[in-house]
Amino acid sequence: MIFTPRCLLAGLLTSGALAQEAVLDAIGPYEPVYFLFQPQPLTAKFQYSLAVRLIAPPVGAEPVLGRRDGLYVSYSQTSLWDLHGESKPFFDNSYRPECWYHYTIPDRFLAHAAIEGGSGHESNGREGPLSRSFNHVFLRPILVLDMNQEWHLDLHPRVKAYVTDLSENRDIARYRGYVDAEAAITQTNGLSLAFQGRMGNEWDRSSMQADLTYPLTTITRGWVSAYLHVQVFQGWGETLRGYNEHTSRGLVGVSFVR
Repeated sequence: MIFTPRCLLAGLLTSGALAQEAVLDAIGPYEPVYFLFQPQPLTAKFQYSLAVRLIAPPVGAEPVLGRRDGLYVSYSQTSLWDLHGESKPFFDNSYRPECWYHYTIPDRFLAHAAIEGGSGHESNGREGPLSRSFNHVFLRPILVLDMNQEWHLDLHPRVKAYVTDLSENRDIARYRGYVDAEAAITQTNGLSLAFQGRMGNEWDRSSMQADLTYPLTTITRGWVSAYLHVQVFQGWGETLRGYNEHTSRGLVGVSFVR
């Protein structure tokens, strides 16, 4: 076989396209991605998140919640932006890198099931008395039930344990507890209602967040590829800085991953 410059260029382009496809296949969403506003007082809350699969088994099962078997690293950030203040400061940020393994449970009686386990870190990047940080390990069972051809129910609670030094927030378990309850009921290409709940370890500090989303493609006839998003939060610890403070908040905006 004679390699000409044209053949070499075609080979490089093909290998580059395959490498790009492999990279894109390894990167995906993790937590919801949104930008929301509270009108009074004017406040913005936004979140972005992604996960990268570092190691994948040669043969994997069908994805559960969009994730296949393998070792992942993820990064998520949630920020609360004070837009009514004089200098428009950020009230607080939550930075959450994690490393975990996703394993799909062989299908026997349930529609889709998996289990994820790993470790994570959460901090707000502050110094002095406003600094908050802790490390944890977690285990998250995932169950997806197909209710009919259009609707499915997702259940994915997370059990966690705090590790290393908690000197910056010694009573974090009283407000965050050891279990994060998460559930969502979703219509394919339609409405979705998701709930997140936490209960402190003494059962006296709880929080609940509800997220209602609806695809704007339906309203705009495909012109806008996003979701109308309404979020309501009630309880303790909406932010890491204010983990021991009670807040109530209603926001509306758009989400790009739900």
